[in-house]
Amino acid sequence: MVSVIIATYNGEKYIEAQLRSVLSQSLSPEEVFIFDDGSTDSTVEVVSRFIEENGCDGWKLYLNEENKGYCRNFLEGALQASGDYIFLCDQDDVWCPDKIKETANALQNDESLFAVCCAAEAIDGDGNVIETPQNIGVFFDEEDGSISPFSPAQFVGRSFIRGCSVGFKREVLGFVTPLELKGLLSHDWLITFTAALLGKCAVLNRRLLKYRCHGENTSFGERSFGTKALNKRIEAIECSVEGHSFVLENCDVYPNMTEDLKRKLKSHILFEQKRIAFLKNGGVINLLNCFFALPCYKCYYGTFKGAVRVFLGDVSYRNKRKKG
Repeated sequence: MVSVIIATYNGEKYIEAQLRSVLSQSLSPEEVFIFDDGSTDSTVEVVSRFIEENGCDGWKLYLNEENKGYCRNFLEGALQASGDYIFLCDQDDVWCPDKIKETANALQNDESLFAVCCAAEAIDGDGNVIETPQNIGVFFDEEDGSISPFSPAQFVGRSFIRGCSVGFKREVLGFVTPLELKGLLSHDWLITFTAALLGKCAVLNRRLLKYRCHGENTSFGERSFGTKALNKRIEAIECSVEGHSFVLENCDVYPNMTEDLKRKLKSHILFEQKRIAFLKNGGVINLLNCFFALPCYKCYYGTFKGAVRVFLGDVSYRNKRKKG
């Protein structure tokens, strides 16, 4: 049985195209749950009308009583699913017809696989294929059909798999909790990291998703500075500490947890606590602590250039805190 979880919030512009792509899957999901997080546009009306006009059996629209944020919205929504395989779905992408079928086949054919993400191609707001924007981060776009697993260590400090590309086995949900992760990490990090700790998490190198890049994406917002932006950065790092601490505290339940990975988690938590101390309090000693931890910054983007960029970002956010 296949379940699809769709989180919506003010997505009236693109949601119908996404719903239609889910409805058109070669392997139809038995249930599709849409959780609206307090939209103020016509998203709810569009979704309701689509379900009614297309006679979508097993499709249900839920209206959250409060705005949960996309992370909790997805995680709490997934916990209500009853499918053996659960797929996460953003409101503004387009799924290729065989996305569910090929991902489910990969999960079914390998008992050690607990989560699979697919490759994707980028599209613009009008649905035209475009070059992948440079600021999009890791983007899997191979088309050879191979399956490439990730090691659990790759997830420490990094959220590099988009939830909209993921299908995972229901068993994963028994090891997660609805944390409100923001900024650096999110629901997709917790699910895919957990899958890698339980068995294997891998990418299926088949472009089964059209990932929409447009000005309204939260991923593409312009950087701002000032007190509000500084506090948001601190909150994101605190959420990261919470997420990594949760994994470390539950380390005994993961078959793939090793002593080396425990040490790496502890080291990463200490490093992010140093960042928080500098961003909150400033000071030469806290700055030097971050500077001498510069190699640790590599975890976010995997390169020394990226490490320098994040470190200088911390300095800029701290120095410009009084401007807004």
